[in-house]
Order: sequence, then structure tokens, then C-alpha cells
Amino acid sequence: MFLPDYTSITATGTRSGPARRLVVLVQGPNPTVEYYFSRRLEGLNHVTVKMTTNPASVGLEDGDYLLACRYLPPRWWRFLHKPSVRLAGAGIFFDDDYVAMVRDRNLPMHYRAHIFGSGLFPLRTFRQRWTDVFVSTEELADRFAGAHPKLFPPIPRERDFGVAAQRDVKGRGRVAFHAQLSHIKDHELAASVWSAVCARTETYELDVIGPKVLAGVWRGLPNVRFRSELDWQAYEATTAAEGADLLIAPLFDTVLNRARASTKAIDAVRMRAAALFPMLEPYACLQDIAPMLGDRPDDWAQEIITIMQDGARRRQLAEDLRQRVSQWRDRGRNPLADLFESVT
Repeated sequence: MFLPDYTSITATGTRSGPARRLVVLVQGPNPTVEYYFSRRLEGLNHVTVKMTTNPASVGLEDGDYLLACRYLPPRWWRFLHKPSVRLAGAGIFFDDDYVAMVRDRNLPMHYRAHIFGSGLFPLRTFRQRWTDVFVSTEELADRFAGAHPKLFPPIPRERDFGVAAQRDVKGRGRVAFHAQLSHIKDHELAASVWSAVCARTETYELDVIGPKVLAGVWRGLPNVRFRSELDWQAYEATTAAEGADLLIAPLFDTVLNRARASTKAIDAVRMRAAALFPMLEPYACLQDIAPMLGDRPDDWAQEIITIMQDGARRRQLAEDLRQRVSQWRDRGRNPLADLFESVT
């Protein structure tokens, strides 16, 4: 596979004027839409917004602004090029380092091909049509500075602060680790962490949600409930209903992981859980209120046991995290509002 460099992500198009309508292209319900678009779209008062999985169903019009969420698969390419419609502009938002993902040989080839074909290829091929690139973190903004990206950090929704199910204090303490396919090596790290926990105590259970292909990583470890990766709506409902005592997010220090956003903090709040984070850039904003560790499994195991044994500290960690994440609801000016103002 062709291995791209960071100049792949560019936007050389020019906006034709303020947008009359915003058409958001999404590939079904997903956390990116919820954590990055939901609150910002709500804030666009008196603006017509169409969110669709099929731009043909919308009927593009002159003055529309076309915004792709993460990907622009081949079936959508013609709508970006449609000669009969004069778009006000076109933008794409991404919350991962596509270049690092395509280069990462730990990821399955089919997954890397998807990232290249629907993420990087349209950015290279249609660069003269893109007028804007939006990214989720300052790290991504630095890496893709040539595209002059606009920062789009995650914002929690009001329902993330709802009440999770009360934990059964008579049952086992519940630790949670949830990670998608792009975290293959991190699943292996987390399994080593849990093995180290179980070498000391089998008092707790671990809830794992991840790709079915990684079930073997967890096979044979005590007190592990492994569930195949859920679609977003099922995942959101499940985590809100079940809750957890502690959410862990062990990550290796990699190029890909350093560019991620701190959305696991929002997941922990929705689960009413304390959280244990990696000592990496995405979570630097939480270093004064949450414990953070490197990639030594024994260190994670000891901290997990310490937190789980101290109910008062665990509840305080959860409350501190909730208060900090609640501050993210106000993250400054909405970049989407700029699309509806005159271009100077």
C-alpha cells in the first residue's frame, strides 16, 4: 500500500460566500457525530441543517456547504464534484491521524485500505474542492498545519451527565476497558494489566468491549466479560445503563495515540465511573485531577487495586472528572458559525 506523508491533507479551494444551508454527510450514528457535532449543530440558531447518509436524498442547492464527518466514501465523490451546483464550500472533519493509521502495520490491511480510500484519497484527489479541514486536537492541527485546520475539540452532551445505574455494592467491583479496532496493541497491553491484577486479587470483574477479532487476547483471563464491539447507539445505551466503578484506558505511547482526543473522559462520566488514564498528550488536560500512568502493566495493576479498595477516593475521582468534563460544554466560538458569515 502507498504510504502517505503529512502533506496529503490539504485544502486549496476557496469559499464562494456565506453558506445558506449546511449539509452534513455521516455514515450512520457514531460517537464522532455525537461528541463533535451534536452540541455545535444545536447552537446554529436559524440555520437549516441537513444531516444525511445519502446526499442524493437532500438535493444539493447553490449556496450549500457540504461537510463530511470523518470519511468521504467513493459513492459520495460525485456530490463534491457536482458541476450544476455552486457550493459555498466543502469541509471534512477527522478525529484520528489518518496518515499514522495507514502506516501502522499492526492494523488490519482492510482497515488501513478503508482509511486510505475514504479518508486520505479524497483529500489528495479533490484538494482543490476542499475549502476547510477541521480536526479534533491541537496535535492534529500541528501535524496537518499545511491544511490550516480549524480546531474542533469534543463537547459532552447533556445526557452524558444523566444518572447511570446504581452499582450493586454486594457484587464484584467492576472495571471497564472499551476500545475499538484501532487499539489492537492497546488491547494486548490492557490484557497484561488485567493479568497482573489477577495475580494479586480476583476480587474484581473486567468488562471488555472490543472487536470480535480480539476475543482471543482475553481468552483464559479470570473474571473477564468480553463483548463484541457494539454499534454506537447500543454502546451508549449499555454504558449509561450499566455504569462501572473504574474505566481504564491504557495506551502505548505511539504516534497514533498521541493524536487522539480525551473522549474516554466523557465515556467515564456517562458511566459514573472514576477513570485511570495514560500519561499521554490527550489527557494532559486532566493531569491535575486524575491519576495517569505509563505503559508498565504492574503500575496499572497496583493503581487499579488501590483505587478499587478506596471507595471514598474512587467516588471523589469520579466527581472531580465529572466537574472538569462539565466545563467542556463551553469551548469557545463555534467554527461552524463562521460558515454562515461573509467571507472577508
